Amino acid sequence: MLAAAALLLSLTPALDLPAAAFSDIRDEGVSLAASVLESFGIASGYGDGTFRPDEKLSRAQFCKLAVMAMGLGDSVESYAAKTLFSDVKGGTWAAGYVNLAYSKGIINGYGNGVFGAGDGVTYGQAATILLRILGYGASQVGGIWPDDYVSFASRIGLDEGVELEAGDSLTRGQAALLLYNLLLAKDSSGAEYYKTLPTASSLVSDAVITSVENGAAGYRSASGDRTAKAAYGLSEDFEGLRGTLLLSSKGLVAGFVPSEYGYRDVKVAYVDSGTLKDADGVSHKMDGNISILGSRAAYSYSSYWYELLVGSAARLYFDSEGNVELIYSAAFTAPRVSSRVSGAVIASASDGVAAYLAGGEKEEAELDEAAAGYKDWIGSRGTLLLDSDGEAVGFIPDEKPGKDVKVSSVKASGITAASGEYCKVASGAQIYIGGELDNYSSRWYDIDEGDIARLFYDGDGNINLVYLQGGAYGDAAAVAETDSVKTELAAKLRISSTGYKVVKNGREADSSELARYDVGQYDAVTNTLTVSDIKITGCIEDIAYSGGEPSGLTMLGNTFEVLDCAQDTLAGFKEGDRATLLLTSDKKIAAVYSPQTVTAVMRGILKLSGSTVSVALTNGITVSGTAYSADLEELDGGLVSVSASSSGKLAVTALSSGVSGSLSLSAKTLGGYKLASGVKAYDWAGSGPAVEIDLDDITWTDAIASSYISYAGVNSAGLVDLLLFKDLTGDAYTYGMATVVTKTSTGALAENKSAYVTNLNGASSSGLTAYAITTGSFIGIAVRGDGVLAGYRSLTAVKEVPLSAFSGDGYVSAGGCLIKIADDVQAYDSETKTWMTLEEAMAKHSVFTVYYDRLPDSGGKVRIVVAE
Repeated sequence: MLAAAALLLSLTPALDLPAAAFSDIRDEGVSLAASVLESFGIASGYGDGTFRPDEKLSRAQFCKLAVMAMGLGDSVESYAAKTLFSDVKGGTWAAGYVNLAYSKGIINGYGNGVFGAGDGVTYGQAATILLRILGYGASQVGGIWPDDYVSFASRIGLDEGVELEAGDSLTRGQAALLLYNLLLAKDSSGAEYYKTLPTASSLVSDAVITSVENGAAGYRSASGDRTAKAAYGLSEDFEGLRGTLLLSSKGLVAGFVPSEYGYRDVKVAYVDSGTLKDADGVSHKMDGNISILGSRAAYSYSSYWYELLVGSAARLYFDSEGNVELIYSAAFTAPRVSSRVSGAVIASASDGVAAYLAGGEKEEAELDEAAAGYKDWIGSRGTLLLDSDGEAVGFIPDEKPGKDVKVSSVKASGITAASGEYCKVASGAQIYIGGELDNYSSRWYDIDEGDIARLFYDGDGNINLVYLQGGAYGDAAAVAETDSVKTELAAKLRISSTGYKVVKNGREADSSELARYDVGQYDAVTNTLTVSDIKITGCIEDIAYSGGEPSGLTMLGNTFEVLDCAQDTLAGFKEGDRATLLLTSDKKIAAVYSPQTVTAVMRGILKLSGSTVSVALTNGITVSGTAYSADLEELDGGLVSVSASSSGKLAVTALSSGVSGSLSLSAKTLGGYKLASGVKAYDWAGSGPAVEIDLDDITWTDAIASSYISYAGVNSAGLVDLLLFKDLTGDAYTYGMATVVTKTSTGALAENKSAYVTNLNGASSSGLTAYAITTGSFIGIAVRGDGVLAGYRSLTAVKEVPLSAFSGDGYVSAGGCLIKIADDVQAYDSETKTWMTLEEAMAKHSVFTVYYDRLPDSGGKVRIVVAE
């Protein structure tokens, strides 16, 4: 009984008792007992919501409780007029109870015609009355009173939860425990007493109380959902408990006896025909006798275990041995699974659609409304459950997940982990990277050192799939509003693991690179906190709604998805307002702030198109509108700063107010500033168009003088995140064969000379120039947006370079130097006077003239190769 339940509390996961239905009960056992007695109509509290468990009971009061426990409350009135004891006059409140109890042989007076109604009842007297109710007499109990009665009461469990001597006075709380034990005890015929009560015409076993409201109880059992009014009263604290409901002949709830064994609320983490594992890592053994109580009926676990959705909530009920004997899951509505996709890897799950990898293809399936837990299993392999409409209704992950490794190096044949282990990738294996499924042989070089890769094996132990973070986070995003960025994001995103990697703007970063108003997302598969500082500030042009909630927002020519986490911060804004959008790494809105709180620093490459302009920002967003700035043509193609103070209007200016100093590539510093891990770098000819470069390609020097740095910008973390070099690499020029055009103004002596180049891509823009350029020469030019040549580069020729001088790793030996070949190198066939790729030229010819812009120790590259 209660003691057994208390013992189980230490053996099974939980024994959840009702919270105190009465405001003054602190003991869980008394609370349960009082609530159960109330449901049977045996006892009730006072009008002020108290039970007064410490109040002493009189013999007359306990006599009333005994009569009610016999289910004879309706018969009391017919016994109320008589006077059987001189101290219990007919017509008084106690007369009917005392007289009825006496007639049933469960009480006696003192032998002198007096009952002692006002005397305190002792435990010995109470135990005797309860044993008589159960049908036990002196022949079974013994002839020595009260010792034999107290001993026998203990033997059948009537004293569970109480410690009393025979002569001790009884309190209301102790009486509640005794009467609760009475209900559960077996009578002299071996039947559980509560099942014999005349008030109960039928029993509903294994009923789960789903609601108690307005005097009625909703309950669920093997026969489905039912509702019944409570005859006496049912505590709301019984909601969620399993037990036996007693129904009267009129269908009223005449009592409820909760199971004495515990239950545990769990989140399903793994399930198969014999095991259910919860999110806390506890494994529960399942057998064929277990039932799943769904929202409509009960089903056999052995037949429908796969209908328990991974990630869904379930309540496990235990038997006396601590084994699961019943499962309740609201997500389990009815058998729905029509087909199963084995070996599926969940690639993403958002917007009501799950993408999964199976059979060498990437497929999609709509998510059933009741489906749960998919975002927790992104990157996991298992069995995807589909209904007859092809909707995903469940996912069962493989018990043995893929193997996670930190990449040290990678090549076409396999991956070397940071631990030194070499993981050979099978021929024909696939890779999931950047949200795309491809052949490993085609994308292995996109894996970077430090990446966390999940390796999946086939039945023969060969790696047949490599999974890398796909950026599918759904709505799980958080904004750091304090300077303790990493700690705050970890708390908001509920990151419980340790040793997770932090990536900001695509590069691994440490805490010093994080700043207030950064946005974080967590990928549990790769144990990576991905941080973004992508922001834009402008006027809200449009807000789209779905289901009454904002779903999309248009600003500066872009429409961004609004995540659920942004709803509260967006609530105070309307169309036409200026605002700052804080975006995730995949450009979704995580929060909206006023520009007075945070303003985006927007810089990028300007492009003119008639009356409109667009700026490809360094954060990957292109903003557009009508510009009202002067000298736009001069800035066209260059790196600019942009702002927006009104809808559809952009202010564009040249970059200014940066920091200065020399750059150390090894120390990753510029003057007194550190470089951000995701620093963007550009080069130009001192004016004109700018091109993005990679700092890792600067291998000829470690130190770059400040004279080569036109601009250096600092982000909100105080780190240099933008560099504009001045003619450092030569990559800002367009290389090809020069054509010079000279025009003399009519009636004037002035000449206008312009130049352009042609190459594999056709003719370049033409620029006015005063440089001494010769038609037919091979050069590089940079043309400003206003049609003026920003600069040009002459090239040095090395003739008669044999095919054998070209290495397979992008270098050529020429003029006594090993010179790197530019990625966009141009090739020209002098015989056919046509441009072609270098590969085509090398396939047709064996001798070449190579043109390079600078010596290798100055960063020079081969820009043009002429086939002789």
